[in-house]
Amino acid sequence: MRSRPWRWCDQGAGGGDLGCADAGRGGLSALSKIKADPKTSKLPVMMLTGERDAVTVKRAMDGGADDYMLKPFDPDTLVERVSRLVSKARKWPPAAAVWEL
Repeated sequence: MRSRPWRWCDQGAGGGDLGCADAGRGGLSALSKIKADPKTSKLPVMMLTGERDAVTVKRAMDGGADDYMLKPFDPDTLVERVSRLVSKARKWPPAAAVWEL
């Protein structure tokens, strides 16, 4: 079974608070679909990836990623950045349903 290139980080019912994607595993395509859908376009998306090249970082940020974090990462830094993005997510209505790309 192939894993999804992204995940919802859900703190409650009815959609997600944060999308997490890996730029190297189809995450840029997932990011594009999330940002193109009016139901999820305001969803904050964090790229968690080992892709370090400037072109990929630029594509992700230009595509609407709200954060880009390189693997391996410091767990405390991850918690801080996810908390910031989840706080931002609570300011928009959650998606009516969680869906897979």
